[in-house]
Amino acid sequence: MTMSNSVHVSKHPIIAQKLSLLREKNLKPKAVRELTNDLSILLGYEATQDVTLKKGQTASSQYGEYQTNEVKERVGLVPVLRSGLGLVQGFLNLFPDAPVMHLGIYREKVSHQPVEYYNKLPDVPNVDLCYVLDPVIATGNTAVATINMLKEWGVQGSQIKFVAIVGSTQGLEQLQTTHPDINIYVAAIDETLDTKGYLESNKDKHNFEIKVILYQKEPPTRVQLENLSNYLGLTSKEDSTKPWNILLRPDAQKLVSSWEETFDLLSKEPQHLERPFIVDFEHERAALGRPDLTDVEALVQNL
Repeated sequence: MTMSNSVHVSKHPIIAQKLSLLREKNLKPKAVRELTNDLSILLGYEATQDVTLKKGQTASSQYGEYQTNEVKERVGLVPVLRSGLGLVQGFLNLFPDAPVMHLGIYREKVSHQPVEYYNKLPDVPNVDLCYVLDPVIATGNTAVATINMLKEWGVQGSQIKFVAIVGSTQGLEQLQTTHPDINIYVAAIDETLDTKGYLESNKDKHNFEIKVILYQKEPPTRVQLENLSNYLGLTSKEDSTKPWNILLRPDAQKLVSSWEETFDLLSKEPQHLERPFIVDFEHERAALGRPDLTDVEALVQNL
């Protein structure tokens, strides 16, 4: 299948250079973050060439007054958790006031089908143009699911631009076939996927496993809850701050008055567990995605 005009593959030499450096297998995390940020800015430049301008406020220079230019569209950024967070800062450099609306979707290991676990979209669309940010389009299933969610939210395909660093031929074909009305921007196309749905050229690089705990089917054990509290840096000291409340949803916090009662309640009624928690088991750290995703983003950035 030939790629349609809606798929824009960069021909910029600097993007090609940055991507070649990013593919290095033994690259340090700091270099990965820096190159990803560079590529997000460069791809953002390419993906924003058709935004429209309007006259803004009157400003003053050393030569006199002039009228500024402003982007007419209300722009929103939609990073797909968690890898999409790496592309956010580059786009915020271009649109400092853009709202960031996170979507959490992971790919089930066996079927490679997308599963939604977090949705930070407002009740009603408040933007004219959405930039969906996800570094890799592999099978295309997650990308398709993300666009489905945005369209169900009320955004038209013409208002959506999908930005990725690399896309597979299979994934791009699926995305453009299912959603031919959106525009897709990538730095490069990699031809093949392996049997697990990973890009052949990138499958050994920075492969994080995401495990979503179905807490109502498998209630957390006391050991898991103790580990979570330790990873969050909480203390079991019985004091007025009631640190155990962080583990509970607001309506359940009044039901307990100690760590013991908290562990007992969550073991029996796991629906009271606050969420989402993101846990880095390797480094024994955790973050809570409420009231916003600041702590989650900080944890991910330091991986």
